[in-house]
Amino acid sequence: MILVIKLTLIMSKNRRRIYIGTDRWGRKEWVGTLYPKGAKDKDFIKYYTDTLDFIEFQYSRYKIITPDQITEYIKVFKGKNFKICPHLIRHLHQPMYSNPQKLKEEVINSLSIYRNIPEYFGVVLIDTWIFKNVITEEGLFQLISNLPSDYSIVLTIDKSHERKLLDDDFFKHLNDHKVGLVLNDHTYCLAEKLSSPVIYFKVDAASPVNLEKMLSKIRNNVKEVYISVVGEDKAMVGEVLLEYLKLRDQY
Repeated sequence: MILVIKLTLIMSKNRRRIYIGTDRWGRKEWVGTLYPKGAKDKDFIKYYTDTLDFIEFQYSRYKIITPDQITEYIKVFKGKNFKICPHLIRHLHQPMYSNPQKLKEEVINSLSIYRNIPEYFGVVLIDTWIFKNVITEEGLFQLISNLPSDYSIVLTIDKSHERKLLDDDFFKHLNDHKVGLVLNDHTYCLAEKLSSPVIYFKVDAASPVNLEKMLSKIRNNVKEVYISVVGEDKAMVGEVLLEYLKLRDQY
């Protein structure tokens, strides 16, 4: 589960947008805290989009969202500054890795439905851990080189490859192609190496990183920052989210 809310920061002369949200519309554990007392499951999407402004579409890992689904979502989103952030559909990953020249076409096709709603379209997440048994530095560089440049994209890196891949050459390749990275509570300091337009933080609710400390690692040219709170204890996730919301108002 991932949590994400928007903040607006002014650093130097740059306006930076910071998002906080989740991968589902709500948890019953949030009723009475994030959501009003007595809130029903069917109303979670309304309260979510009223309070937060980003949804990570885990569902899109397995199935392409249909036009009818998009139409229903937009009825709720209308008039709100809200973003959909899909995962690249999983079955496309392996063919793209074996033939990276087809990557642009495959990505564009799988995400084409979002082209009709640009005001609600956020960042695309690509899970490179799908390739954990076959990935090489050269292969990952090739994949990054073939990503379409007109999308905001962030990559997740499998923990077993962090040491091997997260070197200066890797970051130069990310920055050259304006691709971001998902960083966690152990790797958030690496944000200072990224100059791509977007960075994604994933924070463990059991040991949340200080918000100011995270933001201090970000370069001025980064335009969008996503802060995600994850954890098994959903009530705790909600508590950390509320705390981050209070801190957000200070920036």
